[in-house]
Amino acid sequence: MLDPYKILVRDQLYEDACALSSDAVRAAGAADALDAMKSANAAGRRAEARRLRRAGDTAAFLAGLDDAILDALCDGSIQKMLFDARNAERRRQQLRVVAGGR
Repeated sequence: MLDPYKILVRDQLYEDACALSSDAVRAAGAADALDAMKSANAAGRRAEARRLRRAGDTAAFLAGLDDAILDALCDGSIQKMLFDARNAERRRQQLRVVAGGR
């Protein structure tokens, strides 16, 4: 059974995703209206709509993640894993340079 706190966090992520998607649709509509009026602000509104859509997609993605992944994101273990992976890749590249590019 899921922890009630995790259920609340997941529900909040879904709500955020829906709100951001709604804001993105509104911003895209405003950009279309400004574009029809030949306004210079249309490009800015389109950029805002894209940003909101990406944020909404990210929130929806996070809401759909497994609890183990959400826990790892919260406690920082994913950041440590990524840091270790980057360091390992740097070491491999350094060894390739030392070995003559093979």
